[in-house]
Amino acid sequence: MLAWLSVSLLEQLVADSSNELEKKARRALTRLYRHSAFAADNVERAFAVLVFPEAKKLGLGVGVETGTGVLFHKLKPLSFYNLTGISCGLELGIQKFGYAIFFMTEDALNYLDNSRGLELGFAPSLVVGDGLLNGAVSTTTGKNGILAFTFNQTGLMLDVGVHVAKFTEYEPGD
Repeated sequence: MLAWLSVSLLEQLVADSSNELEKKARRALTRLYRHSAFAADNVERAFAVLVFPEAKKLGLGVGVETGTGVLFHKLKPLSFYNLTGISCGLELGIQKFGYAIFFMTEDALNYLDNSRGLELGFAPSLVVGDGLLNGAVSTTTGKNGILAFTFNQTGLMLDVGVHVAKFTEYEPGD
């Protein structure tokens, strides 16, 4: 079982092409809009949206998460990002989820660079099958002009801990 979990997380290291990642990100956003009228109402007003369509997290006392995503500016792909994170607390299980950050203004997007891509937060969640309970407070969601959404959660995960995430720009292969 541990080997399967490790392989599942390591698959994330094999990056999709930029075209495939863009397609996955657009499909993920469509799913988010179907389940969140608030997200659908705000996407047109957003200056930029950073979407991680298939992030993964594994937790056993300490949690690790990884994902690849697309930064859209006015709904056109601008750049690509890796998400890497670590959390500690009560972390147990494995989950797959989508994560989208809406930057409502240019200043809000500049926060991504000004913070060196770091996010610190507290994110209690319980995922059984499809996500049941999720709440997150972080330096990203607390920043004026930034909206963060976790969606499309699947797996089995109990997560009550402090997390640190790093968003790093990269260039995917084609």
